[in-house]
Amino acid sequence: FGGAFTYTRAAKLRRLVVELPLTDIVLETDAPDMRPATCRSQRNTPIHLFDVFRAMCELRDESPEEIARQTTRNACDVYRLDFDKVIEDC
Repeated sequence: FGGAFTYTRAAKLRRLVVELPLTDIVLETDAPDMRPATCRSQRNTPIHLFDVFRAMCELRDESPEEIARQTTRNACDVYRLDFDKVIEDC
């Protein structure tokens, strides 16, 4: 999910954010397109991933730590990265 679901009018996307299993979600910024609602007047860059993350945390029941960990694991799976190494390097 990227910045599109951060807009309150994106009801279908927001419902998907809540209903999909966390194991099926990867976060992205859609940079330079589709800015998150929190930065409409700014250029969209990868740093806005934190805005997307915060918006997801507001909608889901899991803790921010669990959301961060699982979406990072999911991204590692997509890019065939070693999750433990990625976490260690952080």
